[in-house]
Amino acid sequence: MRRLFLTAFAAILCGAPLADAQQIAVAFSITNTVRNEFREILPGSSMAAPAFGKTFVEGALVQILDASSGIYPPDTNGVPHALNSVLETTRIGAGVNPQLAKPGRASGRIGGIDRSSSVSNIFRDRPRIQQANA
Repeated sequence: MRRLFLTAFAAILCGAPLADAQQIAVAFSITNTVRNEFREILPGSSMAAPAFGKTFVEGALVQILDASSGIYPPDTNGVPHALNSVLETTRIGAGVNPQLAKPGRASGRIGGIDRSSSVSNIFRDRPRIQQANA
């Protein structure tokens, strides 16, 4: 019996991934209205907007990027720099109360990221998520 217990204990220790003390779950919220270079509010509403009598508008793409290696400019087509990997992709309007009158906001959750800094990358032309992650 003791041998079985020790074997099981060793298997658990060797097979189970060890939690990285630096990994934390992060919730993010864009609390200020996001505007483009022409000072126009970026479009987007919650997917739940029709349930409240409001119109659903597909939002501008928002990417939360890993900036632990520094902040590097994206490619000319909007693809993030290789050193700034995408941690989360969402859209303006996601995670926001559809009854709020203030547009141009978003919120969400990123699970298990490094405690290092991150940066957001917001697209005003609404590319498809697959294009932005390519």
